[in-house]
Amino acid sequence: MNKPFIWFAVFGTAYGIPSTETSYAVDQQQPIIVTATRTAETADESLASVTVITREDIEESGALTVPEVLSGASGVDVTTIGGFGQLTSVFMRGAEPEQVLVLIDGIEVGSVSAGSTAWEFLPLSEIDRIEIVRGPRTSLYGSQAIGGVIQIFTRTGTGPPRARATVGAGSNNTSEVSAGFSGAAGSSWFNVSGSRFRTNGIDAREPGLRFGFFLDEPDDDGYENDAFSARFGHRFANRVEAEIHALHADGNTEFDELAGLGNEDDFRQQVIGAKLRLQPTSRWNVLVEGGRSKDERTTFRDDGSAPESRFDSEIQSFVWQNDLAFGTDHIITLGADLREDKITDSTVNFMEPSRRDEAVFSQYQGKVGRHDLLVGLRTDDNEQFGHETTGNIAWGYDITKPTRVIVSFGTAFRAPSLNDLFFPDLFGSPTSNPNLEPETSKSL
Repeated sequence: MNKPFIWFAVFGTAYGIPSTETSYAVDQQQPIIVTATRTAETADESLASVTVITREDIEESGALTVPEVLSGASGVDVTTIGGFGQLTSVFMRGAEPEQVLVLIDGIEVGSVSAGSTAWEFLPLSEIDRIEIVRGPRTSLYGSQAIGGVIQIFTRTGTGPPRARATVGAGSNNTSEVSAGFSGAAGSSWFNVSGSRFRTNGIDAREPGLRFGFFLDEPDDDGYENDAFSARFGHRFANRVEAEIHALHADGNTEFDELAGLGNEDDFRQQVIGAKLRLQPTSRWNVLVEGGRSKDERTTFRDDGSAPESRFDSEIQSFVWQNDLAFGTDHIITLGADLREDKITDSTVNFMEPSRRDEAVFSQYQGKVGRHDLLVGLRTDDNEQFGHETTGNIAWGYDITKPTRVIVSFGTAFRAPSLNDLFFPDLFGSPTSNPNLEPETSKSL
């Protein structure tokens, strides 16, 4: 692929405002992860196969997109059809893209109609780190986590408040500008940042057959993305911590398509969330978290020769989690999840435009001598297909300090997308089936 060459200049300014606390502890040798168990642990403590990609890793890689960063992780395969802004799929351990759960700051994201995530539209400039957990995690997160979970964390504030800016330019009229201001002071932390990416792109597809018809659009397929992220948090004196966060990206991407069909997308990706952490006692931690993610896409032709196609959807989610510590080596997690999928606007009429899922989950983590054990169980009650129970168990044994044996088993499921279930018939032919059952898996 003829990828544009691009160069970058980075500017930063630090202001001497003292900070006594920051939101997160940092271990340069073993990064702290939270995705594998929904509790904080170091990467070497986890009984799951995990990879952590830090902001430093991102900058050293020279990558310009999230798919480029993910393609370097073990167990992850990425395919992109064309250049910037083109359709991208992420496979984990052989699982389909729809069988990988994606979170942004704890909020589930993706299109509830298509059942997949628009990786190509996520702004890399707004990302602080990425946690990749390979293997089933449905017992913690519910539907889709068959191949694993990828959680993206947007930028936060640590250290003295400082400004930063990046400017880049390259071939094919490619340019990127980003800027931000972040830091921590006392018991508060913050980040505000934004970016703009533009390119004329390359021809996304060579001439060839598509659905039995010859496709030839010899043009450059451009891409535009304007993004913004923000995070504000405060730790109160009574062991209460509150935080709000937001990520927004919108723009336009061009691609090659048959005459009579749209060849441009206007898109919008948005995540808004809030979390509250409480510590009623020294051994009891409570997390209350909720938010909403939006995936909106309108397909059209600039000359108006194709009918407009629009699919806007959102996911609303709420989590209540309790972590109970017994001694220093045993933790029990009990929680409840609520998720609602909804088609908010569309040029087609879905037979059912929404569905609701309620779940309860539990997990035990323990260590005795050289032995580590994790057991998890979850029950989902989905208004479309009823109850689904999943679980996982993992055992680890430390042979020597750097060497460990791990054996794990887990079950998982993926609920059919709203397209699979309720997309209307076309020309009298059925395109969906409301009686579909979830896909299920067993992994050892």
